Amino acid sequence: MSKELAKVETFDLTKISDLPPAQQQEVLSSQLFGSEAAAQVEYTAYGKKCAVNAIVATQSYLKANNKSFKDVDANLFLLSLHSIAVSEINCAAMPSEAYIELRGNVLAIKPQGAGNESLVRRFGVGIKPQTGLHKAWLVREGDEFEFPCFDGLNSVPPKWRPKSFTKKVIRVVYPVEKTDGTVEYLIAERDSVISNVVAQLRQTLLYAFVKRDPQNNAPLKDRWGKTVIDAKARDEAYERINKLAENAKSLDDFLSNPDISKYLNPTYTSFGSREAMIVRKMQNNALKQYPKDYESSAAARAMKLLDEDYDGTTDEPPQAFRKESKEDVVATVEREIAAPQSGPVVQAFDVDENGEVKASGKTPEAEEPAPSAKKADYSDLE
Repeated sequence: MSKELAKVETFDLTKISDLPPAQQQEVLSSQLFGSEAAAQVEYTAYGKKCAVNAIVATQSYLKANNKSFKDVDANLFLLSLHSIAVSEINCAAMPSEAYIELRGNVLAIKPQGAGNESLVRRFGVGIKPQTGLHKAWLVREGDEFEFPCFDGLNSVPPKWRPKSFTKKVIRVVYPVEKTDGTVEYLIAERDSVISNVVAQLRQTLLYAFVKRDPQNNAPLKDRWGKTVIDAKARDEAYERINKLAENAKSLDDFLSNPDISKYLNPTYTSFGSREAMIVRKMQNNALKQYPKDYESSAAARAMKLLDEDYDGTTDEPPQAFRKESKEDVVATVEREIAAPQSGPVVQAFDVDENGEVKASGKTPEAEEPAPSAKKADYSDLE
């Protein structure tokens, strides 16, 4: 997609910050919808409606957090709007199918709750239209559960007898009806969330290692003005995190490890949001198993950018909706973001000078904002 959109003309969002909300919506819509020819895509009427709803939701989010479009990177914001228009994820649906978060100057719009289920219903291969994806089973500790059995091509469906509605959820099961009459079961276990936690830790560490000038300790900049990351120190920390994950007995054991708990998003450690976060991750992990056909490379690319666990650090930076300038790939990375099923508001967090994650006092809709890049000592991860 980057080649097709390389010539799209962009603009500075600071120019619209002082405009009335209605005019902001008009300018942003015109900019986005005017790019269809260069992008070689054609948004549906509903896709355009979803993009406009995303703009309105962004305005509300910025106002609630005492921010404006002056604080937002125009290129990446328009790329997020493009992904929303292609995927037809609706911020105005009830419950909302997407949430918004601001990481530094990068504003991202990502699917949540019904949004991820909507993607499976729309793009799932061979799924029964509209009603094929059924409500998830939340299997808890103490429940009676039998896994599906297989005898060649014949299978026996799983059995679940709930015993509690308050104990920890240990498994998520999505029954899926297909057009050929068969039923498939998408299952994800609690411990599968360890990989999601590792991804969030990697996101934290991604911005934590900064090369500094030995004379004044100021962060070093490259020729494009971007902060220089100490890749070697960062990769060593990645390896230590991976070893801790491999040696963990369970997800709860991993989350309670004092060597990593202070680097975690507070959503994973807060009593009020921890279980909702874990359940949401299990649901996402189950839904990812189902094959999807996005019909075009543009849609496939949009879905990739919307993926909450997308790791784009090795990708070529997308040229869509951006000025012709070289940017650090890290600035374009959108990864490890998800919100609880019901969309509760949780605190944002930052990494302080000691590398510890602390609440910032703000309450964005997203649950996993990325901390800013600051010097940190992660030797205690060993």
